[in-house]
Amino acid sequence: MNVPAMKIRQKLPVEDDLGRECVSDVEEASHLAEILSRSGEIALMDLDAEVGTGDNLKIIKTLCARFPCRVRGGIRSVERGRALLRAGAERIVVGRDADLDLLRSFRPVHLILEVDSSREDVSARFHEAEQFCHGFLVTALPASADTQRVDVEEIRRLSMLTERRLCAEVDEITLEEIATLDHVGVDVQVGKALHEGRIVAAEALSACVSWAPDGTVPTVVQDVAGQVLMVALSSRESLEKTLRSGEGTYHDPERGGIRRKGERSGNDQLVLRCVPSCDRTALLFLVRQAGNACHTGSYSCFGERDFGLDFLSEVAALKRSSDPSSSYTARLLGDPDLRSAKIREKVDEIAHARRRDEAQWAIADLVYFLVVESVSRGLTWAEIIRELRGRQR
Repeated sequence: MNVPAMKIRQKLPVEDDLGRECVSDVEEASHLAEILSRSGEIALMDLDAEVGTGDNLKIIKTLCARFPCRVRGGIRSVERGRALLRAGAERIVVGRDADLDLLRSFRPVHLILEVDSSREDVSARFHEAEQFCHGFLVTALPASADTQRVDVEEIRRLSMLTERRLCAEVDEITLEEIATLDHVGVDVQVGKALHEGRIVAAEALSACVSWAPDGTVPTVVQDVAGQVLMVALSSRESLEKTLRSGEGTYHDPERGGIRRKGERSGNDQLVLRCVPSCDRTALLFLVRQAGNACHTGSYSCFGERDFGLDFLSEVAALKRSSDPSSSYTARLLGDPDLRSAKIREKVDEIAHARRRDEAQWAIADLVYFLVVESVSRGLTWAEIIRELRGRQR
């Protein structure tokens, strides 16, 4: 797949050979990331941290909290790597000078190792380090003598040297070459060509899809809490429109064209990310659903909304405006001392519970009070899960 790249740099000179690949403030970076992340993970590079002239950790943490990102640049210590993972980075990319002690400090699923093909024995590096990582980012790849672009056959050869996922960093590539490499299990990280408009992220993802003979692909639509809302069909046109606009748009066989979800009902879908299946024969849309997704009036085409912590948090947040005399949740939200007392009380009850049903009752109470506490502090469960994920050893 295409992995769109973005470089963060504090001060941009008037003339910069990095061109539009670089952004320098959180507002600009967030706007660009919102568009690019619909097509998958974004590759963030902290240029200042990489060369030792500064640090853009604040901007990168903001992006990682909202979008799926793999982060590269200046990760020379366990502390910086963990800070990025706790901020929400999907993976961190460590340089070729990373020693084995640093690699052993992280779970392999969180690590991508950079390999400079012009300065290293690629095969030896793969063999030495593949047990410690999820995949490799191969840079400084030679150009093809015929096309002066990336050498697809050389990348294919390199991919056969390791069982880990390979990502090739390239400057110039075509949609057809991206699709060819994806077919053999190689991702392509594109920066310059993407930001200068020669490659469009939506078209790059579309090129990798295994379209059925009728030009469609089944699409599962899921909300951010993980509940399946509906199953639809996407065409190349509807998929690319979805990825460009962020509005859930689908193939409509009855109308012979495409339709935007919610154009009649007002129950819009904001598409946050499109994830192709492993064989590219199906798509998964992760969405924020307004109202109900089903034409029958149900939240989902498979039933009503699941009860979970996200749902409970939303209900608690709505209680802010309720009368505390008639809403215990509203009373808790307005009284931090009461919340603290109830949390301490329930922790003590759990510690002294002897029967299973006693523990179940007390733990349920504690979860409720923790939900209210998180709402009062403006925390989401996604943020709490990110914190826990970043602590994995």
